[in-house]
Amino acid sequence: MSNLLERLATIEKGLEKKKREQARLEGAFEQTMSQAKKDFGCSTLEELQELLEKTKKDNNKTEEKLQAALEEYEESFGNKLE
Repeated sequence: MSNLLERLATIEKGLEKKKREQARLEGAFEQTMSQAKKDFGCSTLEELQELLEKTKKDNNKTEEKLQAALEEYEESFGNKLE
């Protein structure tokens, strides 16, 4: 019987630890989402994901334009600057 009570107490302690950890994680998540709302105007993870995808596409387009401009510049002036 004593062994059973010890096991039950151990389980109860573990459960309390998990509850505290869950509360800590929920608080961190709420703080992160509050900051995302403030910084990016996003209220949900889905909105953040959409913004991330849009930003990646925009960055890729900008990189392609810069690469094309650099190639054009090098074709026009590359040998003249050396």
